[in-house]
Amino acid sequence: MPLAMDASIYDSLCARVRNETQASAVMLVVVGGPKGSGYSVQALEALTESSEFAKEAPRLLRELADHLEGTCGGSRGSTH
Repeated sequence: MPLAMDASIYDSLCARVRNETQASAVMLVVVGGPKGSGYSVQALEALTESSEFAKEAPRLLRELADHLEGTCGGSRGSTH
């Protein structure tokens, strides 16, 4: 059974994306949705230090943050 990182209003949507993509793990981040902002992580295997998710997620999140900062003109520590 897929595992969720935290209970979230977006768990069912995240699980559906993981099932449809047949991915080993999915991270879903929602900003300003009708149910509010939130996140969900669904994975086939336990979320441990040795899991594929634990090895790949930090790198992917850093790449996303770098991309957003470059594209959107944001900067670390910005309050606006």
